[in-house]
Amino acid sequence: MLVGGVSVVCVAISRWQQGGKAGVVGGCLMILLGALGIAPAVRPETLTVDDGGLHLRYLFGVRVIPWYLVRSFRAGGGNGRWAVRVELGTGRQVMLPALQGSRGRAERMADELTAAHREYLADGGD
Repeated sequence: MLVGGVSVVCVAISRWQQGGKAGVVGGCLMILLGALGIAPAVRPETLTVDDGGLHLRYLFGVRVIPWYLVRSFRAGGGNGRWAVRVELGTGRQVMLPALQGSRGRAERMADELTAAHREYLADGGD
């Protein structure tokens, strides 16, 4: 995705240099598309787990899910696009960032997160 984003920016610059209204508008749109291709490489989605819960960092923000809101973790998907989801006490499900991949990896991560959640519950939910 990074290479695609850089390529789009290069094409946009060449269109911009061609001048004219179409060149400027086309160049601006292509720079925007290129930036969207580069941004995930510069700020990848991450998941951090600590005593407070889950910290999900996305491209445009951060979300914190405290342990007390967590009901369970599940690996799901198919066709090489397996992911881990957290089910909240409200029944809502949230796909966790950076935990996509093979079935085995997703299931291992769901198991590890479940173990961390059980530890939180065993400690009295402090």
